[in-house]
Amino acid sequence: MKISLTFLVILLGSAFSAHVPGSAIKNARVLYPYGEAVGDMKTPKEDDGTSPEFHMSKPFTFYGRKHDSLYVNNNGVVSFSNPVPEYTPEPIPLDDKKPFVAPYWGDVNTDLGGEVYYRETTNPEELEHISQDINQYYPDSHFKADWAFIATWDKVAYFGSASNKVNTFQAVLANDDNAAYVMLNYGKIQWTTGTASGGNPRTGLGGIPAQAGFNSGDDKNYFSIPGSRTDEILNIGDTSNVNVPGRWVFQVNEGIPKEVLQKIREAEAAKKAAEEAAKKAAEEAAKKAAEEAAKKAAEEAAKKAEEEAARKAAEEAAKKAAEEAAKKAAEEAAKKAAEEAAKKAAEEAAKKAEEEAAKKAAEEAAKKAAEEAAKKAAEEAAKKAEEEAAKKAAEEAAKKAAEEAAKKAAEEAAKKAAEEAAKKAEEEAAKKPVEEAPKEEEQPDDWEEYEDCEEEEEEYEYEYEDGDLWQQDEPVTLEDLLRR
Repeated sequence: MKISLTFLVILLGSAFSAHVPGSAIKNARVLYPYGEAVGDMKTPKEDDGTSPEFHMSKPFTFYGRKHDSLYVNNNGVVSFSNPVPEYTPEPIPLDDKKPFVAPYWGDVNTDLGGEVYYRETTNPEELEHISQDINQYYPDSHFKADWAFIATWDKVAYFGSASNKVNTFQAVLANDDNAAYVMLNYGKIQWTTGTASGGNPRTGLGGIPAQAGFNSGDDKNYFSIPGSRTDEILNIGDTSNVNVPGRWVFQVNEGIPKEVLQKIREAEAAKKAAEEAAKKAAEEAAKKAAEEAAKKAAEEAAKKAEEEAARKAAEEAAKKAAEEAAKKAAEEAAKKAAEEAAKKAAEEAAKKAEEEAAKKAAEEAAKKAAEEAAKKAAEEAAKKAEEEAAKKAAEEAAKKAAEEAAKKAAEEAAKKAAEEAAKKAEEEAAKKPVEEAPKEEEQPDDWEEYEDCEEEEEEYEYEYEDGDLWQQDEPVTLEDLLRR
C-alpha cells in the first residue's frame, strides 16, 4: 500500500515540536465518551495493575503484525504481547521487542484516585465519529472504521501523591480493511512523575517524567512525542501533529517505507543537528553574553567600587568633620554646662548659707525669746508665789488674830458673866435674913473642867442658859458666840 503524501507531511512534521497555540478547541472535546454509562469495563483498582488479557473481535494491524489480544495497563500503556507493569518509563525505542502504545506512561496509582476504563466498539455512530475525525486529518485515506478500541484514564492520581493533582488521557485504536490508526487524546494533565520515580509527593513533578508515543518492537517503527521524559511533557495537552491541541494521530497499519523512513531519520538527524547547533550557538551566545556581562559587571563593579570609595571617603570626611564638630560642640556644651552648674551651685550655696543664717538667727531669736519668756514667767511665778505666800500669811495671821480675839472676847465675856453672877448673888443674899453663915458656894463640876481647859489653852466655846455658863459638847465658832 502506498503512503499518502498527507501522511508523510504529518509524520515528518511530528518529528519536530508541535505546540499548537491559539486554538479555540478545548481539550475536553478531544476525548470520546467513556465510563460505565457507555458500557466500559474497568481495570483492577490497584497500584501497577493491569486488565485481564482482552481478546479483540477483530485483529488490529500494528506495523505489519496482526494482534488479536491486548492489555490495558494502569500505568498508561496499551500493550499487545504482554502486560507492562513497569512504573518508571523507559526511552523509546525499547530493545525488548514489546509492541505497545503509550498515551502517558507514568506511575499511576488508582488506589489514590481515578479509574481506568476500556471497551471495544462496533457502534456505527461512534465509528462514524472516529472516521470523520481521521478523514479530516488524512483526507486522501477515505477511512471508514469498522472496529475501534477506546481506553481512558480518568482523573488518575500518581504513586505517593500528597496532593489533589490528577491526569485524564485516552488511547484510541481504529481500523478498517485497509488501514489502522492510533489516536492519543489528552484532557487535563497535572502531574508527570510518581514518587518511586523520583517525583515530589506534593507537586507530582521532577524525577523521571512520563513517556508518550508508541513502540512497534522492531527498532524501526516507533515514535516519541516531543517533551517525553522531560518536564515539558506536562504541556502535552497544548501540542499536536494534526493542529488540534491535545490530539496526536498516527497511521500504523504498515511499516514505514525505507525512503520515508530514511527521510524521517534524516529529519530526526537534522533535528538533532539543529538542536546541537542551537545548543552550541546558545552556549556560544551564552558564553559571549556571559563575557559581555562579566565585562560590564566588572566595569560596573569598578565604577561602583570607585563610587563606593568616593562615597566612603566622603562619609569618612563627613564623619570626621561631624566628630570634630561634635567634639567642639560637646566641649562648648560641657564648658557652658560647667559654668551653669558652677553658677547654679554658687547660687544654691548662697541660698543655703542664707537659709542657714536665717535658720540660725531664728533659732537664736527663738532661744532668746524663750529665755526672756522663761525669765518673765519665772519672775511672774515668783511674784505670784510671793503674793500667794503673803496672802496665805495674811489669811493665817487674820485667822490667828481672829482666834485670839475670840478667845479674849470669850474670856472677857466669861469674866463679866462671873462678876455679874457674883454681884447678883450678893444682892440676893443681902435681901435674905441672915440665918447662918453662908456656906462657900460650890462650883459646878464643869467649871473645874473649864479652868483645866483654860490652862491647857484648848479652844472651847460656851453659851448661857438661865444665867449660867455651860460647856457645849460641840465646838462653837466666834461668829456663833457673837451672834448669841
